[in-house]
Amino acid sequence: MQKHSRKRDKRQWLLLHLKRVMRQRWFFKLVITVVWKIYDHFTP
Repeated sequence: MQKHSRKRDKRQWLLLHLKRVMRQRWFFKLVITVVWKIYDHFTP
């Protein structure tokens, strides 16, 4: 039971962290740019 709650807490923490990151637009743009470049590189 304790393990389950810990798992849920971690997911909650991850969501919180993700929301915080999403607030930083520059970081979001950076991720998009990197993903796009990788995608562009692997597609002919």
